[in-house]
Amino acid sequence: MPCLVHTGAMVIRSASLSAESQSVNAALQKIEADISNLEVLRIEFRRRKNDLDALTSVLPTETLSTIFEVVCELPEGSPYHHTCYPLVLASVCSRWQKIVYSTPSLWQGLQLRLYHPSRTSRMSLTLLRSYVQRLRALSLSLRVSCNPTARHKHLSRADIAPVDDLFEIILEECPEKLGSLVLNNVPRGWWALLPSVPSLSAKFPRLERLAFSWSEKYRDPPIEPFQKHMVPRLKSVSLCGERLPILLPWDQITILELKNMNVWQCIKLLSQCPLLEEYRCQGALLSTVQGQGFDVMREVKIYPHMKHVSWHFGLVGWDIVLMEHVQFPNLRTMSWLKHSYGSSFLDTAENFGGVSYPLIRQRFMSKPQSLTVFKGSLSLWSIEELFKTLPRTLQELYLTDGHGTATLDTFRLLILSDDEPNTNIFPNLCVLSTPFLCPPQPNDCNSATVALKMLQSRREGPSEKWKLYQRIRLIRLICPVPIMYTGWAVHLDELQQLIREGLEVEEEERRFEGATTSVATRVGINPQH
Repeated sequence: MPCLVHTGAMVIRSASLSAESQSVNAALQKIEADISNLEVLRIEFRRRKNDLDALTSVLPTETLSTIFEVVCELPEGSPYHHTCYPLVLASVCSRWQKIVYSTPSLWQGLQLRLYHPSRTSRMSLTLLRSYVQRLRALSLSLRVSCNPTARHKHLSRADIAPVDDLFEIILEECPEKLGSLVLNNVPRGWWALLPSVPSLSAKFPRLERLAFSWSEKYRDPPIEPFQKHMVPRLKSVSLCGERLPILLPWDQITILELKNMNVWQCIKLLSQCPLLEEYRCQGALLSTVQGQGFDVMREVKIYPHMKHVSWHFGLVGWDIVLMEHVQFPNLRTMSWLKHSYGSSFLDTAENFGGVSYPLIRQRFMSKPQSLTVFKGSLSLWSIEELFKTLPRTLQELYLTDGHGTATLDTFRLLILSDDEPNTNIFPNLCVLSTPFLCPPQPNDCNSATVALKMLQSRREGPSEKWKLYQRIRLIRLICPVPIMYTGWAVHLDELQQLIREGLEVEEEERRFEGATTSVATRVGINPQH
């Protein structure tokens, strides 16, 4: 009996081992299949690489170096963007490595991403030192972004370094190489790492651009890390955040970009920058205290160097503060859109200081006599107003959606003969971009109908009316409407018919968002027809 029990146990063990053996064999077969597939992929990759190498191996070194420069300038968000292009290119082969290491212009831009407010990786420190070393006589454009919520690979304790070490390299080891410094999503603790005590030995002789963005409210007094003697070439500043945490030598700034900042602070900074050539204000926030900041400008300031202005706010009171206290006699480009963040006690005011808002607006826009490009919201302007106000030097007119209406008679001013008196409104106009102000209806006079009328008049035979269309190279129509709207389809058919008869389509783009379609048709006029 014991012998039978022992034998039975051996049989059970043998069956178990047989099952395990089959499992191992199946795993081995899967591994062998994976190895075979990987071998096929390796052969294919080698073939593709050899084909690419065959194309690039015959290129001269100077040509390859130029191609590498183009690759390294690809913007963030492009399909082949990489934060460390030179290292990727240098890893391909020894020839590429030699070219990359001997071309300083490839090392001019570095982007570092941090995933903790107080820690960074030692690899980031090594990268920064390597870039600075290979720049030779060129300047470095450095972008440091902090995103604690993003997913990232885990770093071992040996790979972690305090963020203080990074700022020490930036501010002490490479200040003479720094040409542009961008700090995105700055944590509150980073401001204390910037130089707070001016030092004659810590100059930034090449620094031309500073850009800071922050989301945490800064409640301490603003710091002044970059004084005038430290940054003699600083010209461009970009700030994105609510309360200003930093003071800069504003009197030497020529380009100022402000976003999501208190509106009175935007106007205050404008008043402190007399040499401005470009001023862009977008998404400004309302003051938390009613009426705060209206006295930031006590006298009219003239900005003789101002060429480009973007004012994307559009509240009556603040518009008037801007219009009544600044003059841009040599302005070339202006974008005036509405980005309202709520109501204000001035929103509904029809008069300000006894003068009507439209009158002040017209008086302001009539002063710059060199204006060539204007982009305006029809929530703020009527087309009739613009035609009466904008100077004859205008070359490009871009109108965005609004609640106004355009009449055929208004737009007809653009299609009359250039030699007729009082109708030569914009003799140099070459680009017109306009929304469909309302859904197309039979016998309607919206901008779609008017645009068609303008285009159709080209076919009336040789006349002075053709002059406008020989100048205009682009007419752009935009209209969000329900996709099944029949009237819209009729207008598209008419427009396409005109295109087939001699108009050249540059671009047609359709974007579907639920039940709404935005159709942008860019139509270039072909002067041969």
